[in-house]
Amino acid sequence: MQLSIVQTLAMAGAANGVLNGRAIGPFWPNSSVFQFTKQCDFKKKDGTLAAPDPMRWIEGLAGHCKGVWLHGIQRNPEPGKDRELVNFVGGGPRWILEDVRDGSSSLWESRDTVLDRNDPQRKIWGTTFVEIADDWRRPRPQSRGVAAVAEDLRATLTDIASLAQDGGLTEFEAQFRQALVKLDEAYPLRGTYHADIADIADYTRETRKLFGAVQSAWVFGGMGSWNDIKVAGQEARYDGLSEKLFQILVEATVAIGNSTFQVPTLG
Repeated sequence: MQLSIVQTLAMAGAANGVLNGRAIGPFWPNSSVFQFTKQCDFKKKDGTLAAPDPMRWIEGLAGHCKGVWLHGIQRNPEPGKDRELVNFVGGGPRWILEDVRDGSSSLWESRDTVLDRNDPQRKIWGTTFVEIADDWRRPRPQSRGVAAVAEDLRATLTDIASLAQDGGLTEFEAQFRQALVKLDEAYPLRGTYHADIADIADYTRETRKLFGAVQSAWVFGGMGSWNDIKVAGQEARYDGLSEKLFQILVEATVAIGNSTFQVPTLG
């Protein structure tokens, strides 16, 4: 998964953990999602500093915030464009944190800047979560539960693994089948990136399975990724299954993030 996505996902889980009264440990700057991040701050709509780092922002939510809700919103109206551009800064879906309050909310969206490509610790990124709305009153979308999304992901992975097999794409087939295994494993985050997020957010076993599967199945990136693949004679099947997988992975990421927000869900 692209780092900006997993950072926003981690922020939702960490914030909800603190708001639910749990100690989340050394989240900033020690979490794996900040491995390449030198600074991460939060700025109000007018450009003033709201918090110098994630923990200060989370601590500032206490007393007025009911929880943090994760949104994954389509950016490009043209079908397939979010999938094709997800690896580029400013491309792919928009990932937004909603600081939910009584009556209204604030919305926060991250923006990344390259600071120093030659940083000796490889911490080249500066991230700013910008408040893009401070009196948001629209109702949150209904979210399907983890179990329902996991079953749709299972069906889609089965179909796209079959496509990869038919096309002789053995590495991608193995990746899709590994994601299927994650949906049933007792320890699905063993050997995966960002496993620490699950402990910080206190994910359930089923949520951990979905998180492991999402990471294994996220094949959308730059050169050499699934986005560059062509399957001769099966272009329509490739396009349809690729977009279906991408959309269910976006929904799964939202479901994972919002599993830590204590509201009723569907499914």
